[in-house]
Amino acid sequence: MSLTSSGEIHLSASIGGELGESGVFQISLTEASDGTVATINTGNDSGDRPDGSAPHAMSEFYSYDHDLVTNATFNAWTGSFSGNDILFSVTVGGSNQTKTGYGIFVTGSSGPLYVGKQQVSGDTMDTTIQIAISTAGSPGTSGTDNSAGGFVNIANSSGSFNDGISDLSGNTQLYFSFKAIPHAVKTDTNSIYTLYLESNGGLNTEKELRANATTFGGLCLHESIPVNTPNGDKLIGELNEGDLVYSYNLQTNQIEETIINEIQQPEHDNLYKVNDLVLTDDHPLFNINNELVSIEPELSLERYELESKQLKVGDKLKTIDNSDFEVMSIERYEGKYSTYTIFTDNENFYAGGILAHSEIKISIEII
Repeated sequence: MSLTSSGEIHLSASIGGELGESGVFQISLTEASDGTVATINTGNDSGDRPDGSAPHAMSEFYSYDHDLVTNATFNAWTGSFSGNDILFSVTVGGSNQTKTGYGIFVTGSSGPLYVGKQQVSGDTMDTTIQIAISTAGSPGTSGTDNSAGGFVNIANSSGSFNDGISDLSGNTQLYFSFKAIPHAVKTDTNSIYTLYLESNGGLNTEKELRANATTFGGLCLHESIPVNTPNGDKLIGELNEGDLVYSYNLQTNQIEETIINEIQQPEHDNLYKVNDLVLTDDHPLFNINNELVSIEPELSLERYELESKQLKVGDKLKTIDNSDFEVMSIERYEGKYSTYTIFTDNENFYAGGILAHSEIKISIEII
């Protein structure tokens, strides 16, 4: 039962009793107020509990309820990716990929944080999604920065969740990193899961995990086409995973320096020459309206689930410097050649000054 909201209040009988010290006839107001006698229940509104700072006053205990039980409240997601899709581009049997920069503030947390996912629609997800959690800062790509405990699988769950982190108390800022581990051989098609966070009766289901994973295809550029990077134009042989390239953020309409997540370099014989740009027939480029255009739109859709328009003479393509690039010719480029594509967070990159799609859409999205 809470203390009175006004009028007479006694240190030992009233405050001491509320704090569970009714048998103690002499208690200090300072020790009662700063949590020495008993930890102050921060589930009470700030005006209904002592602030712990001198000078202390018994009136600070008006309406205080030491046994008050409140559910935790999850605030809006924060950080670099708040409000945006979190997209992983991975290849079946290929490399893992990690994303950091996520956070959420929890009010009134208590005890463990539970994490899980529940299927909404689509196929059962064969790509493994992991999470690392810290209360001190980003877990980083290792999952162990800022005292995080490392990556753990986000389990499928209909009523209970993985214990991601224990012993939360009061108002807590949580930091997350996510990792996608592609299956060695199995694909995912439109797998949609809700991400669950639960603490002290509070629940957050704002984000969704989405997975599409297929095998690597033939969507590539000829090896002679240079990649546009902050350090100048580079041939694909001069670049490594982790290097920076230029890409385009379609959400903010800004050119960004983006890390190379993965490089693929297969050989292909289905090449065409568009002006001086040599690429496979199913590789979409971006036109000046940010629309995908492809020499063979049907193949782009069939193989990679990428909708695109027919690339034709007279089209104007999107360039890194906004210069005019009009398609003057489209010709078959005979022979078998080494090609490449680059996976980036934005799913695109600039090559030969033209914005090209990264590759097939093999992805996990958190919305």
